[in-house]
Order: sequence, then C-alpha cells, then structure tokens
Amino acid sequence: MKNAIVKMITVISILLFLYTGIYKLIEYPVFKEQIAMSPILRPFTGTIAWLLPTAEFLTAILLIIPNWRLYGFYIGTFLMVIFTIYFMSILTIDKRLPCSCGGILEELSWQQHLLINCFFIFLGFTGIRLQKHIQSKV
Repeated sequence: MKNAIVKMITVISILLFLYTGIYKLIEYPVFKEQIAMSPILRPFTGTIAWLLPTAEFLTAILLIIPNWRLYGFYIGTFLMVIFTIYFMSILTIDKRLPCSCGGILEELSWQQHLLINCFFIFLGFTGIRLQKHIQSKV
C-alpha cells in the first residue's frame, strides 16, 4: 500500500514540476518579465529565470529514478515551501502582481495558489516519510 501511495505522489509531483518547468521555458520572455515585476525577485530576475525551471526539471528527474526519489521529494518539498513563503510575502505587498507559474496555474487566485502549495507540501512530506520507510526496508 505504501508503495502505491508513493508512486501516486511521485507521478503527481513529476507532472507538476515538468508542467511548470516546460511552461516557463516555452513562455520564457513572459516568465522573465513577470519575475522582474516582483519587488522581491527583481534583483535576481536573470538568475531565477534559468535556475527555477532547471530546479523543476532536476526535481522531476530525481523523482523518476527510484534510488534518487527521496532527494527529489526533499527538493520538491523545499521548492514548494519557498514558493509558499514567497506567495505569503507577495500577499502583504501587492495582490495584483502576476503569477509566473505558467499555464492554468496562472488563472488561480493567490489564495487558491496557497491551497495548492499547501497540498503539494503535504504530499511532499508524505512522500518523504513513506519513501524513507520503504528504503529502510530494503
């Protein structure tokens, strides 16, 4: 049962990170422009514009490889926590700033984003816990 849950969490997480990473690259100029609009991220626009999709792809790759999956869960959960902290910071500054996540995620309100992020943080911690348990049995 734990293996099945880990596989479901893994697939959902891979889809999320591949989707957002691919979308950021397809819409790279828009993504970079949206980052530049953020008062928090503006000084790091160039770095974030290439580092974030790279981190999302790396996370997806790590999640695909069973021996590296735990690292993928750690990085993915870390990314989601950082995104959530950023969203909460933005909510205190300006709720009208654009989301640079891409695709259908851009259509969500900031509050809906926070709920989605919290859901993925929960999945990440669950994946970490279950993957550790699975690896300790091997």
